[in-house]
Amino acid sequence: MTAGEYSYGPDQIASAKQVSLERDNIRVAFATALDVRDAALAVRLVANHPQAQSHAVTPMGAVLALPTARVIDLAEASKQPGFPRVLIVGPC
Repeated sequence: MTAGEYSYGPDQIASAKQVSLERDNIRVAFATALDVRDAALAVRLVANHPQAQSHAVTPMGAVLALPTARVIDLAEASKQPGFPRVLIVGPC
């Protein structure tokens, strides 16, 4: 299961707290994926993030925006599972 799958329902409060605790780690992992041009990791981070399910808003009000436009521009990104979710989230 991913964080996004728990962002609604009975586990949403615990999920929001966990994402909030991991916010800096998610940002560092995402920045590193972009820096080394790791399309697979960048797409996975965006596609599995709770905001991918809800267009940048969680029921708990916590938002962690990731610059998806930079993911779209990565070579090989469009070939990754989850890429359609990156497009749904849209550039920010």
